[in-house]
Amino acid sequence: MSKNTAQLLGAIAAMLVMSWVFWQRLGPRPCSGGLFIELHPPLAEPGLYRFRVAIDGTPPCEFAVPLPVKADVDTKRCHWALELKTQTRGNQTTIAGLTVGAAPKWFQFQVKRNGESLYDTRVEPKYTPYPTQRHQNKRFCGEQAFVKPPCVRGSSECAPYRPMCSGPQDCPKPKACCVSPEWARDYGAKAASECGSTRGCLDRFALLACRADSDCPEDMACDDTSVASEFDPPLTTCRRKAAAR
Repeated sequence: MSKNTAQLLGAIAAMLVMSWVFWQRLGPRPCSGGLFIELHPPLAEPGLYRFRVAIDGTPPCEFAVPLPVKADVDTKRCHWALELKTQTRGNQTTIAGLTVGAAPKWFQFQVKRNGESLYDTRVEPKYTPYPTQRHQNKRFCGEQAFVKPPCVRGSSECAPYRPMCSGPQDCPKPKACCVSPEWARDYGAKAASECGSTRGCLDRFALLACRADSDCPEDMACDDTSVASEFDPPLTTCRRKAAAR
């Protein structure tokens, strides 16, 4: 091999090495995945929420989020991309979820407010069969999993819910007491029972809380205990009367 040829090959090799270095530094990072944590119920009461996420035995990620959220959240102790999800219903904003840029085999998820444990569970995610491509989601591309960790039952954000009303007597006339554990899981504990119109309550498949048959429409009776265990103290709701034969 001639000296000129050797110099040329050396120059080419050096260019390839430099190109690789620049690609590693300036090119797009490998997709790390997306772990979408949905909170049911969402975090609704004002206060300072302390999050702790531990993934596959690595040092935990810890950060605090005030509600109402007023500024950027300090996540310097975390090793992954994070994105907080909030939602607003009426004049109330809640923390509805958290996305983590990772695809772990398991993770430990904890949330506390004023020392009270609201979420504390270990989850093994199940991933979708088709990873998300970078052009679809630049920040959370790769394997995707959607998880709904259970809340700590009996905590202030979880069932059994403290009813805001237990019958039409607790609401301004002509409103009724509308109860729905499903709405609490979507919008927060206070949405479990609220005053509203009878028609609006029934149209969204919620239930009418009652203390006597006279609290119910004429074709209903106050004897339904199907959601009693979801409230403390338990509630009785109106049930449609069986048709006479």
